[in-house]
Amino acid sequence: PKSDTVKTDKAILSTKGLYLWGGTGSGKTFLMDLFFTSLLQYKQQNPNLNLTVRRVHFHDFMIDVHKRIHHIKSSPNVSSTRNEGGSTVLKEVSRQLLLEASIVCFDELQVTDIADAVVLRTLFEYLFEGGLVLVATSNRPPADLYKNGLQRVLFVPFIKLLCEHSTVFAFHPPASDVIDSNSYLASPSQLVPRDYRLVKHSLDKIEGVYFCPISPHTERLFHQRFINFLPCTSRGHVIQPVSAELMVYGHLLKVPEVVPGRRIARFPFSALCDQAVGAVDFIQLANTFRVVFLSHIPILRLENKNQLRRLITLVDALYESRSLVIMLAAANANVLLAVPNADKSTAEDEVFAFDRTISRLLEMQSKEYCEHCEHKHPQGPSFFNSLIMENSSIPELKNASK
Repeated sequence: PKSDTVKTDKAILSTKGLYLWGGTGSGKTFLMDLFFTSLLQYKQQNPNLNLTVRRVHFHDFMIDVHKRIHHIKSSPNVSSTRNEGGSTVLKEVSRQLLLEASIVCFDELQVTDIADAVVLRTLFEYLFEGGLVLVATSNRPPADLYKNGLQRVLFVPFIKLLCEHSTVFAFHPPASDVIDSNSYLASPSQLVPRDYRLVKHSLDKIEGVYFCPISPHTERLFHQRFINFLPCTSRGHVIQPVSAELMVYGHLLKVPEVVPGRRIARFPFSALCDQAVGAVDFIQLANTFRVVFLSHIPILRLENKNQLRRLITLVDALYESRSLVIMLAAANANVLLAVPNADKSTAEDEVFAFDRTISRLLEMQSKEYCEHCEHKHPQGPSFFNSLIMENSSIPELKNASK
């Protein structure tokens, strides 16, 4: 049986982690995945080694943390009613996490939520004290995490903690490859690194995945693409899509159109990005559907940051799950965000984050990405075979009442 105490190899306790930051497509995630795979292979070769490793997207990790906080606070055995930032609850969360992994690989460490910002400092004090080794990727240097965020003064100690327990490595750095951890508040200059995803996929773009601009012609093409996924009865009649509801941790997410018997859904942009929908909804959506149609994506503006951040989070979730995404948008991905030059200094966080979104949207139009979608799912050699399902086979998906 698993012990309730955390036992970590002494060599791990003295090991610094690694914080890789740089522009989109610079190879950060590729290197981290190589490291993660190598650790798994090393563990297989040395089964007696007390080494556990977890690879997780930052959004998923924080959702997991908040779920644990809620569960602990709801437990009748908990005597303390302190808030989420209280040490009693977070100490127990850290104990649970350390039992599951001594090395954590974070992809895309980016803090935009004040609830996450408040929790991180105390949580990671316990995690690092317990011997956690963190390997993280980010588009931002540590000094720029949660930049201009609410009550950022409460978050700054986490930056210092992160740098004390990590070697900070900058891709395409301005001066030195390694940034001195003692100068964690000295923000490096703006960099414009090469996006290798764009170089790699510029020649293998496929048609029928991203339609723009929005016009009667592209709307017809987009709709026909969806119609092609609809099944037929034995007599050749097309089975029409139905509305459904997806259960997400106690609340319902409305799905306007689901292809009956298949893991395919269609949403207008407004249903996901103009409503109170969050990361947990997008992750559940991406894990449920293999193909997602997203229509009428407008030109995005910094005045509506909630809308912009939701699209960024949605694309991250769909990309991580290797979902096939078919879009109808007002413009090409690289010009979807309208940023006046005068606004760039004050909206740096959103601009940085959307650079990653552009890169991913362009990769999601590539032949290689679509083929990866096919091989990602274990239900047969054909991607389209993996789309077939019974709605009842997914407990969270229910037909909406008319």
